[in-house]
Amino acid sequence: MFRRCPELECKCISLQTETKMRAGNNSIETCKAMKDGDGLRIREDLPRVVEQGYESLTQEQKQLLKWVGVFFREPTPGRFMMRIRMPNGFTNSEQLRAIADVSRQLGNKVLDITTRQQIELRGFAIENVQKIWEKLRSVHLHSLQTGMDNVRNINGCPLAGLTENELLDASPVVFELDSIIVGKEITGYRSCARQSGRTRRLQHSCRRQDGFRRIYSGSGPKCFCRSL
Repeated sequence: MFRRCPELECKCISLQTETKMRAGNNSIETCKAMKDGDGLRIREDLPRVVEQGYESLTQEQKQLLKWVGVFFREPTPGRFMMRIRMPNGFTNSEQLRAIADVSRQLGNKVLDITTRQQIELRGFAIENVQKIWEKLRSVHLHSLQTGMDNVRNINGCPLAGLTENELLDASPVVFELDSIIVGKEITGYRSCARQSGRTRRLQHSCRRQDGFRRIYSGSGPKCFCRSL
């Protein structure tokens, strides 16, 4: 259980603006509502899209595909990008070889490392999505919920478990959160004094205070902590 720590409240300025909200849903939310609000059900449309070609994709479907980590790219019509989820940015040689194989065989042989500690495949056709997912699953990877209104990749210190002066290795917490959190804000953990693992929305950090190791969470002007 986290408790509020008034002494650690962040000093920030809130800009209050009046915004008129448009009544009703936009076309993407309407499309999602037709799938009971579950964007992951866009996978049900893939067989038809493969059969009819990527040209059959509606604008709403292009957006919902981001729920499963598949991104339509306007500069390269017919060639897609896939963002692979990698909690804490951790990987191993077997996974990297699998990703490289997929890129060579089905992509454009170019991989991107993102600021959220993920890897992106590029240049593949929509009919190869299932093949890529099967290859990723074989090495315990996936691309689910790496775009749109989802929990993105959970960041962490790249030196977790290696830094001499860290209070604890927070990466197991990252992996546990990744397995249970769905549809919340971006989150991140860091276990050292550096700013690695910093995110734009929700930040957790491990610190020592009053002789105890504690984990602090902050979002906006408030901070909360829990003893470890």
